[in-house]
Amino acid sequence: ELGLGWTERLHPDDVSRVAETFEAAFARREPFRMAYRLQRADGAWRWLDDQGAPNFGPHGAFLGYVGVANDVTERRRA
Repeated sequence: ELGLGWTERLHPDDVSRVAETFEAAFARREPFRMAYRLQRADGAWRWLDDQGAPNFGPHGAFLGYVGVANDVTERRRA
């Protein structure tokens, strides 16, 4: 997703940990990896394994993060 709108759907128990992880990585322009629960549009909670890497322009300007979030709900249940 673009922007931070996804954070509005974080599980309440995960909000502070996710914010701390993301803010620390963002401040240092470092990669991050974290797991958290996110609520789908139908109300179901899913566990995601989220990884991001900083993206820099040709002259070194920080452009944000490029990442992937994989649904690992079934793996966690097992």
